[in-house]
Order: sequence, then structure tokens, then C-alpha cells
Amino acid sequence: MEKKKKIKLQSLMIVLCVLCFVIGGFSGYCIKGFRSKNKTTSSNLFTKIYQIVNENFYDTTDSDTSIETRLATGMVAGLSDQYSSYMDKESYTNFISSVDGSITGIGINYYNYGLGIIVSAVCPSSPAETAGLKKGDLITKIDNESLEGLETSDIKKKISDKEQASFEFYRNGKKKTVTVTTKSATYSVSSNIDGHIGYIKISTFGSNTASLVETALKQFKEKKITQICIDLRGNSGGYVDSAEKLLNLFEPKGVVMFTTKNDKTTQKYKSSSSTKYTFDSGCILVNQLTASASEIVASSLSELLDYKIIGEKTYGKGVIQTDYELDDQQNIKLTTAKWYSPNGKNINGTGISPDIEVEDQDLSCYAFEKLETPLKYDTVSSQVLEMQRMLETLGYAPDRTDGYFSKKTETALKAFESASHLKADGILTNEDAVVLISRLGHYYSSNQHDAIYLKMKEVLK
Repeated sequence: MEKKKKIKLQSLMIVLCVLCFVIGGFSGYCIKGFRSKNKTTSSNLFTKIYQIVNENFYDTTDSDTSIETRLATGMVAGLSDQYSSYMDKESYTNFISSVDGSITGIGINYYNYGLGIIVSAVCPSSPAETAGLKKGDLITKIDNESLEGLETSDIKKKISDKEQASFEFYRNGKKKTVTVTTKSATYSVSSNIDGHIGYIKISTFGSNTASLVETALKQFKEKKITQICIDLRGNSGGYVDSAEKLLNLFEPKGVVMFTTKNDKTTQKYKSSSSTKYTFDSGCILVNQLTASASEIVASSLSELLDYKIIGEKTYGKGVIQTDYELDDQQNIKLTTAKWYSPNGKNINGTGISPDIEVEDQDLSCYAFEKLETPLKYDTVSSQVLEMQRMLETLGYAPDRTDGYFSKKTETALKAFESASHLKADGILTNEDAVVLISRLGHYYSSNQHDAIYLKMKEVLK
């Protein structure tokens, strides 16, 4: 199904790219599926600059990064385009693994809360699911080593570097331990049936995402499912080819699913497959982190099939990048075009406004770190504010949520501590905080507290 176009005997790989959370921003991307290999050549100017710097620069930094890598990074950064970048071999390998949803680990997504990590998703058929870990679990130790204060990258390394490890965690305030074996796998799609609705969650548009979605669609049809929900919340993009193949599963043959344009060319992506999966109606769930390939899919299904978009305004990434492979698997990504919806809309910088706006509330909405000192009456801090918000969500409503630890906040905390079999003194310690965050994780582990999901069920009733 994938077509490879040759331009001057070179293949191209197209990437829609925004900043990546892993490196301090946010990443939405679309990779076309073929890659340009260019022998590195330099003009006299660039050669002279490199020679002068290499021969004369006195490096007073502690950086282990080579002069060549720093010059290449600076050259692309000098374009003043936030979506263009240079990646060395390691960065590029990690990037492609991320796009594909390929990981070595136990198969969980998580948020780092300073005191541990909250599991935000467990991948189907993963080691974590086999071991019994669930969404909402708060993992505090790996092989009896505390996760308190660790950076997310260090925690990821702890998980992926071991073939097997024990995980100490809290579920709804109760401490448990499981042993989990790590493995390499691809996790990009999960699905289930909720009554008459077929639900598909897509975390990234990887190389096999469309085929995984089709497997779910076949199961839906076998069960005579008439309505569908595609959840793209938190999905920051993936391969253009993957988005194209997915749209091909739904949209009538011959229609223009989306278009890409620059100052030289216009390319229309038309539906070519005869095999279609039709439903009476559908919904697409989005939030502020839905970007790039996800926005291509959401806008196309909305405009061509009248699927309702529910949630928050999306990120707004409507430009395309081409990824050029240099020597030794080094790469640069350059902005090369814009993409347009079937109706000719470009959402770059503006995003897609949902048909039904609903605020996305989950664990990522709370910011809590390890306490240096316990929180108690008549203090003011951002940590008090987060505690108040958590207590309010769990039904222990304080009189305020402004960061001031009032007497009624103390009363609410005492009620929580008593119900959680903690010392009911109205003082929040790190021990109390672990249980509080664990209870909050359990709360959000259920679709019953997912406002966007509940609105979707109301629309598709």
C-alpha cells in the first residue's frame, strides 16, 4: 500500500514535528515513510567556519557533545524555525522508536509526581498487564529503591535496564508488590467494546498502527457494533503514511482526505482502498496535546464523515517537515510544506475547535512534588493549593482552593486521613501525600470520572 516516490533518485521522509515533552517541549510529527540520504557537502563558508572553530575554539564548557554536533545543531537552529532541528544518531534512533511506539520496558505510560510515578495507562498484553498493574497505581519503589525525587529519564532507565524487577506500589491507598519482566514491544493501539460503541485509543501513528486499528474494526463488525469512538487525546502525531492508511479504512474511495502544499508543489492524498468500515455515527476525542497526524485524522473524519469532535481545542500543528538522513544516521528535519483539511483549512497555530467543548481532567492536571516540610494550618504555598484541589476532587471539599491552609482545609484533610486509616492530625506529610495521590490515581482510573468520555457516550447513546 505504501508508495515510494523518487526525487533525484533519493527517497524522502516527511515529518510533521512540534517540540517534544521528553526534551522540554511538545512533539507532534508525521513521517511520510521514506527517507532522503544525502552525502554531506559544505560550501566554502561552512567549511571555513568549521575549520576555524575546530582549530581555534577553546572549550570552557563541561559538555561531552562534539564540536561538530554543536555546530550542526546551531546551524539548523539559526533558521529560527522551532520545528526544524538536527539530531545525532542516538537522538534520531530514540525519535523513531517513539514515533513507532516501540519501547523496551513493561508497557506503561506514567506521570512523575516526585514521590513516585502514577500509571496513566497499561498497554494491552504487556508485561505490566500480565503482572496485574493497573491505571492509577502509584509506583514508589523499583527493586526496593525509592523513586522519590528522580527525574523521569532516570526512572525510565531503571525500568528498561532490568530484565525483571519488583515494583512496590499503592492502589487506592493500599501498598502492594509485584514482579514484572521487561520486553521490547510496540504499543500504539488499544481497543474495547462499551455496549454498542467500539472504542479505539491511538497513542501514536506508527508503522503498524493502521493494521492494528483494522484488527479492532474487524472485531467490531463481527460483534455488529454500529458506533465508533477514536480517542486521540495525548497523541502528538506519527507517520503521514499511517494516518493516510487509517483514513483509507473509513473514507469513500476517490475523495481527497487531505492536501500538502508549498511554494513549488501541491499533493492531494486520495482514498484508494475499496475495503471500508462504516458506522452509523462516530466521535473523536481530543485535547490540547492532540497534534499533527492526529489533527489530520480528526479534521478529515470530521469534515468527510461528520464524526463529532469532543474535548479541548487541539495543539495546532499544520506544517510539515522533511527528515534528511546524513552520514552515520545523523539527521536534520526541515519545514517543507503545510497540510490542509479536505475543506482546505490549515490549522497551524490555531488548532481544531471541538464540536462539543469539554475540559479534559486527569492526573496531568495536578502538580505535586516531594514535601520538604509537612503542610499544616496557616501556611500558604502551591503545594497547599494542589492538596486542596485533590481533596476537593475526592469529595473532601475544603472551603477554598487558593493555597492558604485554612481551618476548613485542616478539617477536610483530617476527614481524608481518617478514611484512609492515617493519623488524623490535619497535617499533610509525605506518607499522607503518597496515599492522597494514590487515591486520586484510582479515582481517575475509571471512565466514570472522565468527562470527555462520558460526553461521548451521551452523544452516541
